Amino acid sequence: MEKESRNILVVSVNWLGDAVMLTPGLKAVKERFPASRLSVMCVTRLEEFFSGNPYVDEVLVFDEKTHHAGIKAKIEYSRNLRARNFDIVFCVQRSLTRLLLCALAGIPERVGYSRRKTALLLTHRVSDPGDRIHRQDRYCLLFEHYGIPVREKMNFVSVPEFARSESNALLSGVLGRADHLVGVQPSANWDAKRWPPQRFAAVCDKLIREKNCAVVCIGTEGDRSVVEQMSALMEEPLYNLLGKTTLLSLCAVLEHCDLFLSNDSGPAHVSAGLGIPTVVLFGPTDARVTGPRGSRVKVLQKPVSCTIPCYRAECARNMCMEKIEVDEVYRCAVAQLGGIQEYSRTE
Repeated sequence: MEKESRNILVVSVNWLGDAVMLTPGLKAVKERFPASRLSVMCVTRLEEFFSGNPYVDEVLVFDEKTHHAGIKAKIEYSRNLRARNFDIVFCVQRSLTRLLLCALAGIPERVGYSRRKTALLLTHRVSDPGDRIHRQDRYCLLFEHYGIPVREKMNFVSVPEFARSESNALLSGVLGRADHLVGVQPSANWDAKRWPPQRFAAVCDKLIREKNCAVVCIGTEGDRSVVEQMSALMEEPLYNLLGKTTLLSLCAVLEHCDLFLSNDSGPAHVSAGLGIPTVVLFGPTDARVTGPRGSRVKVLQKPVSCTIPCYRAECARNMCMEKIEVDEVYRCAVAQLGGIQEYSRTE
């Protein structure tokens, strides 16, 4: 800890929402060691997100499913790590492979959660609280154990100007044509986390008709079938940005929104991190552990007779999502929209 100028590596988690929850820890590292060089190891899909973070000096992509699938590629990657002369690595992602690469690279200090498979590779072992605490607090714990205080545990998302220019072009036909701009994400990476598309359609139609909203739908090509179902069921026009955004231009699009309505998804964490009024619908996962954090976030999760969380990717009944009613979501959305002016007066 006595060396103030340090070469630091953080092995990131793999999903967008988790990456957002890691941002307070990255900021804390730079505040504790202002002269340090901070690098982040991440999968390909998160490279752009971390490249836009002002506290990150370098992004190192490690993608075991593609570029680094073979033994030779992993050995070469470890050699590249060694050449960078890192002083310490924080292994936030619980990965034996990534930790082994860091050990082989000769990184002298290796901080991570103690597990039977990885304990001998760590120089600083942290007891893993698992799901007893919020995922963001779990990530912060790793840095705090090393003596790095995380004073501000609010997530944040940085948006560069070039991404704002891209979003302005994408939204040129939408901005200024309604009282409010509402972003929606009707899909999710599991079927069981998806609120029925006909209910999303009903809420969006009502927001357009009764609150003079314009609704823009975001997502990737993998979300197309869900979005097309929703769009076909709507009576009012939907602005579809499906597959048209990069990760950073998506963040910039969300900056324009007065409200974001979403299933449990990575963009919901981005919206919360940007301070956008956000309504998130939770089902088989635990909002107390992985829910977006922020002063303008409202999570809807209904009690059901089965066990929640169950983390089931598929469910024939899907009662936890089915119990969330259209009127309830609409009222919550309107309340969030109504809080915009109140929030601006107290900021």
